[in-house]
Amino acid sequence: MDPLTVLLLLFIILALICIHLHRKQQYWEAQGIPLLKPFLFFFYGRGRIGTDCHAIDIPNEVYQRFRESGAPLAGMFMLSDPLIILLDLELIKHVLIKDFANFSYRGLYHNLRDDPLMGNLAAIDGPYWKRLRAKLTPSFTTGKMKFMYPTLIKVAEQLPGVVDRRLSDAGIIDVKDLSACYTTDVIASSTLGIDCDSLHNPLEDFRLITVKFFEEYSVTRDLISQRLPQLAKMLHWTNTPKVVTDFYIKVVRDNIAYRAEHGIVRQDFLQIMIDLIKTEALTTNEIAAQVFVFIIAGYETTSTTMTNCLWELAVNEDIQEQVREEVVQVMQMHNDVLTYECLNQMTYLDQVLKETLRKHPIAPALKRVAYEDYKVPGTNFVIKANTTVLIPSEAIQHDPRYYPEPEKFDPLRFTPEAMEERHPMTFLPFGDGPRNCIGLRFGRMQVLIGLAVMLRKYRFSVAPTTPIPLVYDQTILLRAPKGKVELKCERLVEEKFAAHIPKGVNVEVENFTASIRERREYEYTDGERNK
Repeated sequence: MDPLTVLLLLFIILALICIHLHRKQQYWEAQGIPLLKPFLFFFYGRGRIGTDCHAIDIPNEVYQRFRESGAPLAGMFMLSDPLIILLDLELIKHVLIKDFANFSYRGLYHNLRDDPLMGNLAAIDGPYWKRLRAKLTPSFTTGKMKFMYPTLIKVAEQLPGVVDRRLSDAGIIDVKDLSACYTTDVIASSTLGIDCDSLHNPLEDFRLITVKFFEEYSVTRDLISQRLPQLAKMLHWTNTPKVVTDFYIKVVRDNIAYRAEHGIVRQDFLQIMIDLIKTEALTTNEIAAQVFVFIIAGYETTSTTMTNCLWELAVNEDIQEQVREEVVQVMQMHNDVLTYECLNQMTYLDQVLKETLRKHPIAPALKRVAYEDYKVPGTNFVIKANTTVLIPSEAIQHDPRYYPEPEKFDPLRFTPEAMEERHPMTFLPFGDGPRNCIGLRFGRMQVLIGLAVMLRKYRFSVAPTTPIPLVYDQTILLRAPKGKVELKCERLVEEKFAAHIPKGVNVEVENFTASIRERREYEYTDGERNK
């Protein structure tokens, strides 16, 4: 074949590809749906996702550009697939709640043959998800949370001593690492009954294995596997490193065997799964998958929320003082004991948590897939079956129409009166409807306990090394700070002593408490040496 013929054939092939791509782009025009047009074919010219920009940046741009267009939805492309961005709050309510039956699928990639831990409640779809969710939901009621409360308190009580030991000579501490160790210990104990003690030993195996999962995560691989699941399965792609899979399956198998051999029954998440074996034919791998997602989801989301909250309180010290005043006053009403009832009376602390989740949502978007063709209520728009729908919760929670001055940290946005005035779909940190976050009560309780304990004992402020503003890690789909989050940390004089101290003698008291702290640090060091 002569060169001219080859060039002609290549030109024809290229022309056919261009025609095909152009017709795909007309998908939106045919329905009159506003489209964020790509820079070239399906590329938006924002750089590489996971390196130059975050995966949610372009959907957020779609929302911001078309939110006042009057259209209930807008379009873009993810690779060559059409992706719908929901703009209208009522339509979002239909997708998440009213018409949930048609949008129950998340469309996440899972390869159970090579990656058994992906057979978990967050990743699976269909009848199996529905049956498993129904079985697990009673395990996360308010009553169950109250029963698990002492386990969380036991871990939280260790925080002051750990903070004292971790403080640098300049009084600076990395609250990101501290929060991660705290949540690891809480989740390990409440899920598996394991006392991993990563607060005192950050290099403990349980925490290192959990961190390993996030270190090897790839946004690009995740997006490609969701777009081409059959090819990903042929290539044996997995979301979970083999060492992580082997670790969790072994821990669960050994734990189940040990409890059966010694007749041990605990009030933890694993015991709930063991009890389900009586009514559900669950395998060890299936149980390990649920334990895994409970730990992984709780570890990253809870520790990041706690980190973000402490950062905001360090930047907004006036709000921090108000929170501390509430914590002290409410605890005094409960004999200085942080009971379950005491925690639930800290309304301003809860508002601070909600405002943190509004400004820094861990999951910046909610993904759903249409099961059948869906006619958008009140319009002629049709969402075709198998089309991915994205709810840009981060963009909604930063929309000045709902939250004036959205970059300002203002907990008063979440007073009962203020919340009553807003549409419920303007605040979606945990999703909504039947597929919302099943562990939201547990996560909330865990963060509030940790914050109450630390704010009562310490004052946090901005250090020279504190990142301002927070810089997000673009290599993961969640919104989490990149690198360390260091804050200046000052131990407070105990209120029960300070209340009886005349003015002008605070220096003596501070010297006294400092000497006690030094003695405790010496005893700890000496004990570690003897050990």
